[in-house]
Amino acid sequence: MDMKFFEKLFAKSTEEDLPKLARQRKICYPGYRNAEFASLREAVLYLKRDGGGLEYSITELLKYNVCYRDYLRNHGIETLLKRIVCDVPELKNDEKVIKRILEWYDKEGKELAAYDIQCYNIKDTITVLGHEFYGLEGVISNRTAYARIGHSGVSISGCTPKKSAPGLYVSEFYATYPIFDSYDIGDDRTYQNYVFTNQPIDDARLKEISEIRHNYNYCMVHEHIPEHLLPILYYRGDGDYMILAQKK
Repeated sequence: MDMKFFEKLFAKSTEEDLPKLARQRKICYPGYRNAEFASLREAVLYLKRDGGGLEYSITELLKYNVCYRDYLRNHGIETLLKRIVCDVPELKNDEKVIKRILEWYDKEGKELAAYDIQCYNIKDTITVLGHEFYGLEGVISNRTAYARIGHSGVSISGCTPKKSAPGLYVSEFYATYPIFDSYDIGDDRTYQNYVFTNQPIDDARLKEISEIRHNYNYCMVHEHIPEHLLPILYYRGDGDYMILAQKK
């Protein structure tokens, strides 16, 4: 890319020239702490100032916030880039960030799933299958079954939830943190995936769920989930953020 590319791409990138963006009350990405913002510009300026890896985080801000996911799907990458620069003028000449977005688009962004993936604070209220959950703790309180993943022969065990909602089943698929040395002994954190269903998971569905590929840290939330297995929520076991995939 050269400056002519930027000049052509961002010519006339004003609010009036662009399709409207359905803005969210806040946007966030699955960082560890302090990863939610009132706007994309606020996020970018914070990450630039904090040195928090904007080149990496920018793609997570795009793919884990429904307003930008939808904008990319509906209007394409060039219009999305114009929208980003309109919203965040400080990015207009930031070749590294724009290049990173284009590289991500070529590898992944071209094939965004039709469903939503949204990042939330673990204390946010979320609505799944018509039920409200008061944060991650609310999801855990409704857990009806669990299974350990990361090894062969996944089997699921039932458990009694602290709370009960008619016609709702929450099954946790977890993997333990790795143990590398004596300092890791006693670390009981887990990588957690929660599958929501309207009926208990039978053997056929369990087989399908166990065949969902795992991304880094056993994350089952990505762009390649069979839609009939949604919704799925992922929490990496620490930090303040989780990601939820569910049908539109």
